[in-house]
Amino acid sequence: MIDSNIFRDQMTIRRLRLAAGLIMLSYLTLHLSMHALGNVSFEAMQWGTRIHDFVWHSVPGTVVLYGAFAIHFTLALYALYARRSFRLGAGELVRLVLGFSILPLLLHHFAAGRYVYSAFNVTRRYDAVLTVYFSFVPFWGWRQVTVLLVAWTHGCLGVHYWLRARSAYHKFAPVLLTFATLLPVLALLGIWQGTR
Repeated sequence: MIDSNIFRDQMTIRRLRLAAGLIMLSYLTLHLSMHALGNVSFEAMQWGTRIHDFVWHSVPGTVVLYGAFAIHFTLALYALYARRSFRLGAGELVRLVLGFSILPLLLHHFAAGRYVYSAFNVTRRYDAVLTVYFSFVPFWGWRQVTVLLVAWTHGCLGVHYWLRARSAYHKFAPVLLTFATLLPVLALLGIWQGTR
């Protein structure tokens, strides 16, 4: 039986939220990498989809991903509720706004994408997805690009706030910033190449 006091400990709550956030950030990293493969070739993009789906569309991957999302979102709401003051720095406010905008932006993607692929055992192919999102209904395509960038920025800000108190962070910060900037740029270029 779990001791209920564990959930009253703020460090435990922060660690749970951080672990869940890192799981979702690893999902986004693989997702953006899959798009970035469009810079190599269309076939490379499709190959990346198979790896992505093997990891995240498996039963364990699905449980871990949706469990992480539920934990992270619930604990973020709790952290907001438990705040004694709503004075926030600009970066923290941006992270908060970005974080809470992910769910409404993501609902269509879940309904039109993940649910349909899982419920009807549809094989996802970039030729169909990119055609629908960027030729037939570009609004939805750009909405997906927006939610990817919003979620990525939120996650990167979360990592920054987590690591900034560590003494060695300043040595690695430029490398992490380069990665955090370069990956979404390569992903957007890959999507653009794929639509061509």
